[in-house]
Amino acid sequence: MKFLTLFILMLSVVLLIGCEKQMEPGLSPIMGVSPEPVPEDPISGEPCQQDSEYECGVILVQYDEKTWAQHTSPIPVVKKFLVEKGYKPEVTDIFNFIRTEVIYIGEFDVLPVIEELITVPGVKHAEPNYFVSIDDPEP
Repeated sequence: MKFLTLFILMLSVVLLIGCEKQMEPGLSPIMGVSPEPVPEDPISGEPCQQDSEYECGVILVQYDEKTWAQHTSPIPVVKKFLVEKGYKPEVTDIFNFIRTEVIYIGEFDVLPVIEELITVPGVKHAEPNYFVSIDDPEP
């Protein structure tokens, strides 16, 4: 009986090691897919903080009237700025009545981007997508 138990245990270890060597990198035979590393921000070098007051990687950009009148989404000058900084901007929503686009740039902290984004011609205002609840007092 002890021999059979030892044999089964050794066979399990051999199979586990063999399976692990044949699997793709980043996969664990026991836990499944290993978590992907959080990417670093191209500007600050820091990943987004998950416990912040705003949504990671989302910027609200409001444009002046002249820029909005020539609107193609995303606004080319803003897209060019973000791409040159190393981001991959994606417009997730548009609010025509306030000339605003919601732009996702990846899981990065948006504050360093916003500081530079407000200097882009045609950008009237930029801010993070703050988390707000009904219980929050007015800012």
